[in-house]
Amino acid sequence: MKKLIDYLYQFQRRPVYAVYDIKTDFGFACMDKASIAIDLGFHVEKTGSVYNVVPHPFASVEEVHDFPWNISLQGSRAQRELGWVKEWIEQASVHQGGGCFGPLTVAACILGVENCTRMVRKKPDVFHAVLEYVTEYMVQLAQEEEKMGADSFWIAEPVASLFSPKNCRDFCTPYLKKIFDSIQVPGILHVCGNTDPHLWALLETGAQGLSIDWCTDLVKYIQAAPEDVVIMGNIDPMLLWKGTKEEIAVKTRELLEQTRDYKNFVLASGCQIPSMAPRENVELMVNLGKEFPVWSNEEYQLIHGLCRTYCNSGREAFETLCSEKQVSAEIMSAAKRMAENHLEMIQNKK
Repeated sequence: MKKLIDYLYQFQRRPVYAVYDIKTDFGFACMDKASIAIDLGFHVEKTGSVYNVVPHPFASVEEVHDFPWNISLQGSRAQRELGWVKEWIEQASVHQGGGCFGPLTVAACILGVENCTRMVRKKPDVFHAVLEYVTEYMVQLAQEEEKMGADSFWIAEPVASLFSPKNCRDFCTPYLKKIFDSIQVPGILHVCGNTDPHLWALLETGAQGLSIDWCTDLVKYIQAAPEDVVIMGNIDPMLLWKGTKEEIAVKTRELLEQTRDYKNFVLASGCQIPSMAPRENVELMVNLGKEFPVWSNEEYQLIHGLCRTYCNSGREAFETLCSEKQVSAEIMSAAKRMAENHLEMIQNKK
């Protein structure tokens, strides 16, 4: 399986990404939820240029199975999306992923969000049945885009943050994992909103990259994540729209300093940046990320390797290895701090 972290090691600087019309180190497609619902066979209403799916409240598992699901990529929306992805891949000079909205978000689009929250308690088997059909469609989409040459598969799952951590684990995590496990390219997951309580549920999806929204504590995520799980984020899009240059610089440098010791970090916007945001504001964030001083790749490998030793074999083995390798005090301190933070996060999980 390809590793997203390997792409990061192609850079001797901090990689950057912004959900905005500006060239950065990543590009992603994202088939929208209404298009997926239409291709699956559900009806929509159009208001202006916006499509809204007409809620279809299944009453039983039998009704779910009896519905004429179109689990195929022959639908007009899928064909249009695949055409775009093919074109983007052919033109890409950076990491270019395929992608779509996730099973939970599409299911909520089909069933209605309020109905979903009731079904969690009253009809969980019906909810699971819907999720299984939606997930089957997305597995096909992910596998097809992988065949086309996509570098990864991106899933946006905004509804997940509306569920409790337990319900997220039950109705979101296993379906995302099924999609990510079905492909050999990395899976990348973005969840809008405050996902502090959902940290472990999201790490358990098998995603190689987690895109963190601005209102979530990104530092906790990177402290908890394995070194080969990439954490992306999380500059406030509204700051990039309405903030001053000084405010943007302060917040960006603060985040870069907090994550300096981690190779598995990509500076990114926390979510989609409003199109009205001044281009120079977004370019400021991007340029600050590219210019911020970081360790060399060799030093990052040493830091992460020493961190593993501390976590797996203890402090004495760590100090012995540092002595044998004649590790500088600064690198030793970075590795020790990283290990202690990771162990604390693991301990607090229990």
